[in-house]
Amino acid sequence: MEQLPANALVGERYRVVGPLGAGGMGVVYRARDEKLGRLVALKTLPKDRIGDSKARARLVREARSAAALEHPGIAQVFDVGETEDGGAFLVMELVRGESLRARMEDDALDRDALLECLGQVADALDHAH
Repeated sequence: MEQLPANALVGERYRVVGPLGAGGMGVVYRARDEKLGRLVALKTLPKDRIGDSKARARLVREARSAAALEHPGIAQVFDVGETEDGGAFLVMELVRGESLRARMEDDALDRDALLECLGQVADALDHAH
């Protein structure tokens, strides 16, 4: 999946720092909000879906749905917009820390810690649905 280069400017406001991950719906970058001076997570559509109006609409729906949620276990949505090349982007709170997968691979979770983590995930899912 082709990625944006470091220092690329998206939406005339978000400066790409580097990639965080990729999935079927796009690439997520660490970026700096030039207007507010904070780090954010920037999700863009993959290059092969830029002209796909359904994919753009899905990303905007995702942004609107997530923006309506207020919960400590759910990343806040700050912005949604269109890229200069006709794609779409979503800007979210940058959540720091390691992934659950990384913690499990490092055997850093004992049974009680895992149950606590799963309880927090269940609480966030319950709030969202």
